[in-house]
Amino acid sequence: RTSRRARISELGVMRVVLPLTVALVALTSLTYVGAQGSFHYDEPDEEYDDDYVIDEEAENKFRAQRLHDDAMKMAIDGRELESLPMFAQAAQLDPENSGFWSDLGVTQMRTNNLDAALQSFQVADEILPGQKLIQDNLNALQEHFDWREKQAAAAEDDEGEL
Repeated sequence: RTSRRARISELGVMRVVLPLTVALVALTSLTYVGAQGSFHYDEPDEEYDDDYVIDEEAENKFRAQRLHDDAMKMAIDGRELESLPMFAQAAQLDPENSGFWSDLGVTQMRTNNLDAALQSFQVADEILPGQKLIQDNLNALQEHFDWREKQAAAAEDDEGEL
């Protein structure tokens, strides 16, 4: 039979040993995962080492995110036309990402490519039905369509008066 003081001492040791064991296991598993492979995108033409096993879907998502981030920077700098192919490629690489489709649609709308924007927003809405941002974008797009229609009607009226 152990004394109360001995049991308290054992508990104190367990409070130190158990967290250290958990941390060691976590660190070991992180090291193992890290050793399985990594993406080397700092050098775009670099070939992958055949020893690395890379999940194609994960790689596509990674590339898509990188393209999307670069496209966002360009669009924010007012270079929407230049960013458009990058947004499109990101959406193609990760076709289930509604945000990529929505941002592609916004950029298409800003470059006055309204029909393509509608298609992009519809894809985003299929992926994430009813999402507020996508609905707001669809509403803004409808305003553009309405304006375009009014402009066309006004142009016809002007031609009829000549």
